[in-house]
Amino acid sequence: MSTQTQQARPLDVQVIGRRISAVVIDYFVLGIALGMLFWVFSLIFPNLPVVTAQQGTPPVELGRSLLDAALFGLALQGLLRPIYFIGLEGYDGQTIGKRIVGIKVVSESTGQVGGFGVAIKRNLPRLVVSGLLLVVYVLGYIGLSRFSVGPDANDIETVIWGVTGIVGLLTMSFSGKTQRLGDMLARTLVVGK
Repeated sequence: MSTQTQQARPLDVQVIGRRISAVVIDYFVLGIALGMLFWVFSLIFPNLPVVTAQQGTPPVELGRSLLDAALFGLALQGLLRPIYFIGLEGYDGQTIGKRIVGIKVVSESTGQVGGFGVAIKRNLPRLVVSGLLLVVYVLGYIGLSRFSVGPDANDIETVIWGVTGIVGLLTMSFSGKTQRLGDMLARTLVVGK
């Protein structure tokens, strides 16, 4: 289909419900991939404390080991998430979740997939949030949270994800083209196929 024909046909941008479903599917897929990566890591490095902590381990060692595992998982997720979203959206405009629910990321000006540069711009806010969460966990890991009376890293993570989700939904709801901040930055639309 030519670009002129594509632009002549109005794009269906009223896909907020499908976008939410796609994100749920994508994070489920990422969770499975993360579990598989952690399993492979445990096979390659079977003697690391992250892998060997068991129920009989003293509570302090078990807690530290579980924290190490959580930090390792967060670091893997921080690497896996951008590769997943940028790679798939840059290649053909669809993650697995978007493909299942029938939506696609396209350039606002051409109606075509924008490529990897556009996918990087579109996912920049997601990268910033991932970096922020990693900082929160690292600060918790090195013990800075012990010196404060405030919330721990899990509470902060919940607030960060909650706020970013609400901001994303509000931005999509009030923009005429249901764009989140990443879409506005990259000048992309998520459209029904």
